[in-house]
Amino acid sequence: KKTLKVYLSKRKGFNVKDKQAVLFNSVEEQLKTFNVLFKSINIFLWFISISFLISGMLGIFNVMTVIVKDRIGEFGIRKAIGATPMSIQKMVLVEALFITLISGVLGIIIGYVLVVLVNLYINTSSNSEPFLTLNINLPIILGALFLLVISGSIAGVIPARKASNILPVEALRELNN
Repeated sequence: KKTLKVYLSKRKGFNVKDKQAVLFNSVEEQLKTFNVLFKSINIFLWFISISFLISGMLGIFNVMTVIVKDRIGEFGIRKAIGATPMSIQKMVLVEALFITLISGVLGIIIGYVLVVLVNLYINTSSNSEPFLTLNINLPIILGALFLLVISGSIAGVIPARKASNILPVEALRELNN
């Protein structure tokens, strides 16, 4: 590039240091630019995904906190008839896991249907170029579901501990009010 620019500057009569005199369009530079662009988009999508995961954890935490608060009487009666704090914790954690799993599977189904519909629209409105279709990556979907279930279980730990620490006397007072 440098040698060619010197040659052209002598031949066409412009200053070699003038950066706007000659434009070199290199496929390699374009590829580097596209790689940076796609890496940036990928980082942005990972940020969005992690944000959704955190908001899902907070949602499960809030739902389980409300469930525990509404069922104080039930937990107190269970403890009064002999349930151990560990069995109550397990029950609440299983509920958190179930809610998380059901919502994750529903999200995957809705996402799959949307991808199929978008691909159908793209195929009918364009020349059906393979570059334009959306792909479904099963390992990433399963990994996301696994992370969702783990995060939902973690989000259920604090409400489960709260439920297991309820005293039967307090639960009976709550039932009478």
